[in-house]
Amino acid sequence: MTAHFTLLRPQALDNSGDPISGAKLYFFDEGTTDPRTVYSDYGLTTGGATFKVADANGFFDPIYPPVGNYDVLMTDGSDVGNDYTRETTIRAKVTTQGPVDLTTFQTNTAKSETPAITTASDYTFVEADRGKSIDVNPNSATVTITLERASVAGDGTEQTIKHIGASNAVLIATVGGENIDGIEGYSLTRPGGSVTLRSNGANWKVKIEALPNTAMRHVVTERTLVSPPASPDAGSMYIMPDATLTGLWSSFSTGDLIVYLGTAGYQIVSKIIGDSAYLVEEGYETVWNGTDWVDNSNTIAPQASNLKTANFQFRRPHNVAGGSATEDAWASANLNYEHPDNNIDEISFDETTGYITFADGEKEYKIEGSQFHTYSSVVRIGLKSTTTSKILESINVDNNTVLISPGTISNQVSLSGFLRPDAGEVFEFVYYRRENNGIYSLGRPLSNGDDEIYGNLTITDLASLQGPQGVPGQQGAAGADGQDGTPGADGADGSDGVTNFYSQEAEPAGNDGDVWVKSSTGVVYIKASGVWGITATDLTGPQGIQGIQGPAGADGAGAGDLISTNNLNDIDNASTARTNLGLEIGTDVQEEISGASLTSVTVASTDKVLVQDASDSSNLKTVTAQSIADLGGGGGGDGISSDLLALAIRLADLEGDALGITDGIADPFDDESDIDTGSSSGQTFMTDKYVNNLPASNVMPTMTSGTTSGVTVSQTSYHASASGYLGWRAFDGIEADATINKAWLSNGAAPQQLSIDFGSAQEISGYKIQATTEHLTASPTAFTFEGSTDNSTWIVLDTQTSQSWTALEEKSYTLSSTANYRYYRLNTSAVQGASKVAISEMELLGAASATNMTVISDPFTADSAPSSARLMFFVKPVDSITINTDVVGAVSRDNGTTYTNATLVEVIEYSDGTKVYEAENIDISGQPSGTSMRWKLTTANLKSIEFTAALLQWS
Repeated sequence: MTAHFTLLRPQALDNSGDPISGAKLYFFDEGTTDPRTVYSDYGLTTGGATFKVADANGFFDPIYPPVGNYDVLMTDGSDVGNDYTRETTIRAKVTTQGPVDLTTFQTNTAKSETPAITTASDYTFVEADRGKSIDVNPNSATVTITLERASVAGDGTEQTIKHIGASNAVLIATVGGENIDGIEGYSLTRPGGSVTLRSNGANWKVKIEALPNTAMRHVVTERTLVSPPASPDAGSMYIMPDATLTGLWSSFSTGDLIVYLGTAGYQIVSKIIGDSAYLVEEGYETVWNGTDWVDNSNTIAPQASNLKTANFQFRRPHNVAGGSATEDAWASANLNYEHPDNNIDEISFDETTGYITFADGEKEYKIEGSQFHTYSSVVRIGLKSTTTSKILESINVDNNTVLISPGTISNQVSLSGFLRPDAGEVFEFVYYRRENNGIYSLGRPLSNGDDEIYGNLTITDLASLQGPQGVPGQQGAAGADGQDGTPGADGADGSDGVTNFYSQEAEPAGNDGDVWVKSSTGVVYIKASGVWGITATDLTGPQGIQGIQGPAGADGAGAGDLISTNNLNDIDNASTARTNLGLEIGTDVQEEISGASLTSVTVASTDKVLVQDASDSSNLKTVTAQSIADLGGGGGGDGISSDLLALAIRLADLEGDALGITDGIADPFDDESDIDTGSSSGQTFMTDKYVNNLPASNVMPTMTSGTTSGVTVSQTSYHASASGYLGWRAFDGIEADATINKAWLSNGAAPQQLSIDFGSAQEISGYKIQATTEHLTASPTAFTFEGSTDNSTWIVLDTQTSQSWTALEEKSYTLSSTANYRYYRLNTSAVQGASKVAISEMELLGAASATNMTVISDPFTADSAPSSARLMFFVKPVDSITINTDVVGAVSRDNGTTYTNATLVEVIEYSDGTKVYEAENIDISGQPSGTSMRWKLTTANLKSIEFTAALLQWS
């Protein structure tokens, strides 16, 4: 940064006050005699020198030193007798504080300016931008603005960033681990938002922020007009309807919120989800949900509540007692009356049996009931299912019903609770009594002349317990697509067509409109008014396509083998016939092979297969598994089709190892033979394939105490009798849990927790738990796996219920997405039978990762130096790949010293996602001459694949 020497045009004067022509000003580092260079311009590019010389009047031109502290010494310019020490020369000290370019000041005014930058793409502040404002338009995509290091920009430097677009976000990033008010980044998400940041020399702080991110309420005059009104008031607002807009509104779109600005015309008002508008003409509000305006019309038309109840009673005629009770068993309370105003449609009642049937199995009901009982020490009542073991019971009533003198009422036993029945479940109102005391046990009659009521049951549909409908809330995000519905029933067959067609000699009966062609003459008739009339003599159309070949003709009359017992059409032993005709085929090969589609066929090395070339239906050839390549040329493009090359690999797979073909090799990777594993890298061999996606592995270190390698393990409590049961034993790497090698999480009631502190954030993709050999009743059956950044607020990452265990059984659990927290814990809520929880071993699994891999074949010897090659790879992409970029194939003829990259193209895709890539006519003539052929596959950009087979031919 540049500074201006702040003396105002310094002048050198002698002791008499006269100017000293040619006087000199020398500049040194503060407190030293080390000279410093100063300049004559603000940019520090011209006039560089360690001293400046005064003019004839002793004045010095403007001087610009770099920022810093200096000692400034003035001499008379003769340099005679001057030793530049502080005792013999004039001294001054200058501390520069920032850029001051006096040459840009006007002679009569001084103007403060804040230069601005405008960008629509990512931008990084540099030294020349300090103090500037940047306007960012992220309409095309989110834009990132990267700040200069606060430690470099210096204390007090300010930068202003403003969102001037209509969509997307502006992200503000820091570098070098610095932050903005403690956070490494900042965002402006709503158009018009801005922020001014100030450096304190170490980090950035928010000085001013204007963030219009809250929902706003507007007053809208009209939303049905399609063109501007004649004389709108300034400030009037309108919502554009779903119609063709005209005039000054023709450039707007449906749903736009616009405002009239007087002579400035109309302008769109920025809106966000949650913005509301009061509709003056309609008298209610509408809310913007991000896509449409949703009316709150219910505010003026609320819906009424609709409470649904059903009431049933146990009644007797006047002055009839309730009856004798059943002792020590559940018995029906004989409900026999239904109130006529019951309005729960899903409930039906049988007055004969007193049974209540619930048709809907998804609803919950509130049950309130009571019965009257006399002369009993203990009574309980309930609503009991006749189809399941479900029962809703009252509490015991003990010593509450006692001997009651005549004329008094019976005692009441109450029932209250909630019931969720199964669909179609049937219930009866029941009681359970300790003893029976005659006809008054179930209720004593009164003398008021009305029916006696000894039991009452009221059922309330909880779904109907709602008030008037409230104002609709903001529309939520769209839900996931539902499952496909079941196919509809087949439609009825259509009616027969009007016209039938006959081709025969005799006249058919037929109907009007039918057509008949007489076979002997070809004459065509149409029936009308019950009569066949001639319409034409020749309706011969163009020749149709050739039909399929008919069956073979009858045997000839000769005496050859084909009419003997070896005839393929009539012999008893077809195998003998094939042998005689030279058509030997393995006993297990019993299906046709079309193109490269070979399924589960076993082919011996001497077996023969009849193959049809997909590009030439007349090219039928009989081949063996060892000579499939004899169907065409070698590495050139004029040989066999890609289908047959793919078939070669399929046959090689059936052979169980790499298959040597004419001038080539087909390898289905049944094992790692024919692969140069020493030269290959990054690959993992699995059954029949090479992969480069490494599985998740245990990231928890083997513990030898509660703290190992910065990882701390703790638990809610542990086994009271032995410290050897501490929680870290779950991570000691010992699976066979001797008495001491297990973790008792707690002796108390659930929940019980095993907590891990990694010290810093650690990625976790899953976990494993192993049961013990003993104490299986203490194995966890219901638990959650949770993560936390502060060991206080916990996020549930995985939930398991109803887990069961056998001795030393290990279960693996995969998280729905990779978690990244400092703290993790196993939080149990239930065990198999004990209150304590015990596990033998536990692993925490990190994230799976892909590597770049290179797979190189062993060398295969050609008869002579080839000039052309043909390459085929079987690849099943796990990640999306770009062939020849993410997966590259190459061929060498000099044993791998020189490779030529192939241009692979997709030629086949199988139903399991495997793709066949092929390159024909690969020119390898420019390589050093050689006969040691190799192929190579390389992956890039950490793309994961399964590499299942390779084929190489040369010529």
